Amino acid sequence: MNYNILFCGLMCKTFDTIMRLMIESARESDYLVTTVTKPLLAPYSVIAAEMRLVGSSKKDITKIVIDYDSVYTGEPVAMHLTPKIMDTDQTDDQCHYWGVIGGLFKIISDISPACITSYLIDKNMNAELAIFKQYTIVSLPFS
Repeated sequence: MNYNILFCGLMCKTFDTIMRLMIESARESDYLVTTVTKPLLAPYSVIAAEMRLVGSSKKDITKIVIDYDSVYTGEPVAMHLTPKIMDTDQTDDQCHYWGVIGGLFKIISDISPACITSYLIDKNMNAELAIFKQYTIVSLPFS
């Protein structure tokens, strides 16, 4: 499969960490990965990054929006993950980011969550690990 994933959220260390871990996870799963940052017109310090994952020679592309802080203002897409859709609370410490990204692993099931899981264990981030695991094992749809 091929995916075009738009990640949007507040500019923070968590966003950057998750992007780096996702790139590493996708590459280890034999995807060709390209990333591009995108400008967003929003009143806060918002960032958007587009990740293109090419895993086959087919022309079909699945478009996904990962919207950590409900800031996406673009065209509707079939797969749009937000904390509200996933029925989780947004927190000031961005802990909810880990739950939202966990949901992406349910959509792209051939990418292993091991890289993120090991990172969270190594950093002793137990709350983040719990929410990540909670959403990597639930079935879609979230609500």
